[in-house]
Amino acid sequence: MSDRLLTTREVADRLGRSRDFVMGLIRSRRLVCVQVGARYYVPEWSLDELVRPAGEATRASFPEEVVVRGRRVA
Repeated sequence: MSDRLLTTREVADRLGRSRDFVMGLIRSRRLVCVQVGARYYVPEWSLDELVRPAGEATRASFPEEVVVRGRRVA
């Protein structure tokens, strides 16, 4: 596991999703984050845990959609 911190944009790029989707994962506590001022950083190991190969994680580990403030963002 890596101790590297990723920006929310880097996480979004790796997942092929929007930054809002990543923020939804953070708010729902599916991703661990570190907040520095107004910015959020995700430890690389947290992303690795989220996207583990099938059989190690359930489908619930990666939601089909995220709703933020009543609006579907992904």
